[in-house]
Amino acid sequence: MAEEVLEAIQKNAQSDWPAISRIFHELSVLLRLAERHDRNEMDAGRYSFHLSRTLSTAHESFEPIVVASIKGLAIHSPEQLVDLLTNQYLRKTRHLEYAIAKALPAAGDDFADAALTWLCQRPPRFRLGDGYAELHWAPAASLISRFSQHSSAAVFESLQVAILAYHDPYERKSLEDQLVRLTRGQSYPNDWGRAQNVLLDALPDDRMSTRAKLVAAEWKRKFGDPANEQPLNVHSTGGRVTSSIPPAKVHCVSDAGWLRIINGEFPDRHALRWRQHEPDVVGESSVSHFADALRTATMQNPTRFALLGLRIPCESDPAYFTALLAGLQQDGPNGGQAPIGSIGTSEIEAILEHVAIAVTPRISKPFVL
Repeated sequence: MAEEVLEAIQKNAQSDWPAISRIFHELSVLLRLAERHDRNEMDAGRYSFHLSRTLSTAHESFEPIVVASIKGLAIHSPEQLVDLLTNQYLRKTRHLEYAIAKALPAAGDDFADAALTWLCQRPPRFRLGDGYAELHWAPAASLISRFSQHSSAAVFESLQVAILAYHDPYERKSLEDQLVRLTRGQSYPNDWGRAQNVLLDALPDDRMSTRAKLVAAEWKRKFGDPANEQPLNVHSTGGRVTSSIPPAKVHCVSDAGWLRIINGEFPDRHALRWRQHEPDVVGESSVSHFADALRTATMQNPTRFALLGLRIPCESDPAYFTALLAGLQQDGPNGGQAPIGSIGTSEIEAILEHVAIAVTPRISKPFVL
């Protein structure tokens, strides 16, 4: 969005904020309803993401306007900003809290106590980043870095206590995963303390307590310099990208759902739309990852997908045929060979003939079975 537009929004924030906040609230409500609808569709075996994708795009496009307006309040109308932070009747959605966290650094030094008090009121505010474009804790760390040097002693102490008590939910899950792996004799790291490693690093050294310094040093020895943390790769176990269908749900997609996906228009890879399945698993809507999901589903139920292969339109992307045949060839989920033998010879020949018709005019390298 043009800088001059955002500057104009900041200047008019005092009068425009009520209308902007109402629009943003309605968009947030609609987005939640769309996401709930799409989840219900997927659980019923009818894979759909069109509603949430469309509304998410609209919501993200409006977000810079909200941030600019709140910055305008911070600069030109601090009393309205105080009301925004303290109004108990205003629904504080995660999207609004993210916009507030991004805008608050524009406030003056005298706003330090109010900003940090707001941050500490709800622990989830320490994790407002999406983990994709920025670290989960980046908005909170930016607030802490901006105001912690200017806050009162009491507020700074409360901030330290809140940070030292905070652990992300996925950190607890990493401890559980580590315990399971250790019982199997496998070495497995955990992420306990990773959020604190980033948040404590934003505090000024000359104000930190001895305990906070010792904890910060311990996490740096464990995870390294917080400055080296990168979005989408903040877990010591490494990140993984799959399709936007949760891995545990691929068997729930109906035949009609698969055909809709295969007939859909998606980039080959690196889609702009994505969803977080787990802390270290991200799903994107791309041909390559949908094809991987199809291969997994085929391994789980080869007979069903061998028959589905005959229904895939010949003009479909060859990646889907490649995935289907790879799934029929590979070992099944229980370690045994996928039971292709349970499919009749005539059906196998029909699949191969169908695949040959589909891929011959469109693929430049040999099709290997």
